[in-house]
Amino acid sequence: MSWAKFRTEYKKGFFAEEDMATVMSDAYDKCVKTGMGGATMVPAVGNKDGLQTLLTACFKAYGALPFNTALDSGLALYWGGAAAGISIAAPGITTAFTQQENDTLDKFITQLIESFDNYHKQIVFTQPGTPPVLTKGYTIQPEE
Repeated sequence: MSWAKFRTEYKKGFFAEEDMATVMSDAYDKCVKTGMGGATMVPAVGNKDGLQTLLTACFKAYGALPFNTALDSGLALYWGGAAAGISIAAPGITTAFTQQENDTLDKFITQLIESFDNYHKQIVFTQPGTPPVLTKGYTIQPEE
């Protein structure tokens, strides 16, 4: 699944007035599990519920829990132990990319995808072994 599918699912959920915490976490989880690539090439088993819980808390708090804080914390929960047989040595951050104003839904989704891509570039995986192998980055297929 590429980011194009994420965009489609996000818009579908938005216009159907679905629970956006569920829509975002489900679509993100699908992208990670099916659009993977990068140095690790390991199937992800991320904590989708952790991401969804923090996004839900953000949306129900009407701004008391900032979106960028919920997203960063939710992604850290998602990726904590997210790869089979591999530990996450360092999760990334998205905050730098979620502060901009957006005047259309498509611009917001594009910014969200850029935030995820930025986050994925910063993830450091530790593969067991002697010595342990460190790899960096995770890639989702770009929109075409």
